[in-house]
Parts: sequence; structure tokens; C-alpha cells
Amino acid sequence: MVYHRIANGIVSTDGASYAQLFRDVLGSIYEDFLPVLNKDGALPVVPDPMLGHNVVYKWDREAFETFMRRVDESHKWAVRALEQDEEPEAVELWQKVFGEDWFFLDPDQERGKALRAAILTDSAFVTSTGRVTTERPSDAHVRVKPQRSYGED
Repeated sequence: MVYHRIANGIVSTDGASYAQLFRDVLGSIYEDFLPVLNKDGALPVVPDPMLGHNVVYKWDREAFETFMRRVDESHKWAVRALEQDEEPEAVELWQKVFGEDWFFLDPDQERGKALRAAILTDSAFVTSTGRVTTERPSDAHVRVKPQRSYGED
């Protein structure tokens, strides 16, 4: 979904922070899929960028509706987080989006440091349910490719 938004120019990365880009991706996904959500029993088609087949072919209507609720609420939290003037309020909203293991106000907290280090190396994993962890899951997962940090440490 993200690939198609950026490759097709629906979401622009020019001059956008990761937070702004994430907000825009969530908003565009919700807008694009809203007509499908409003049709009884309809399901979206998301073509695989490499193979072309529908990557959400196993979704049922209930899973799609849950996905859309989560995208909508996460988009609203992201919008509010970017509007905040104070860091604690923004952090609290981003934690609603990503979970409480992220965006600690106290940079010395060990768990936050471990998660950040995992993202910068190749020791973070995303499970089939979307949870990010530093421990290799026993179920289906994807290893996060090493990332570079361009922000403040």
C-alpha cells in the first residue's frame, strides 16, 4: 500500500518528515479505501508491487473493517500529534499509534534505547499482526532492514 502511494505520486516524500509522511500515507489509504468500505461486502484489491497479485486476497470483510477503523483512528492521532506544541502530548499520541514501547520522553529508558538500536541495525522484526519486536517471533515475520538516522540522537 505504501509503495503504491509513493510510486504513483499520491503521497510525496519531498521535504516531509517521517511523521508527516506517515500521517499522509494513513490518510491516503483511508480515503482510497473508503468507497470500498461503504459498499456492503466489498473488499479492496492491493496489487503486489513485484508480482501483481492481490496481497490482501485472504482478508474477510470483518478484517477489512477492523483495518479501516485502525487506520482512521491512527491517522487522527497522527494529525493531532503533529499539531502539538509540547513534546509530552505529542509522545502520548504517537504511543497510541505505535504502542507504549515507542517514543519515550526519558531517553535513558533501556527499552526505548533497545528498540531504537534494533531499528538502526538488522535486529528488529515485524510480526504478521504488525507488532514490532526485538525478539525473533516464532510465527510469520519480516526482519526490518537496517535504517540510518538523520535526526538528533
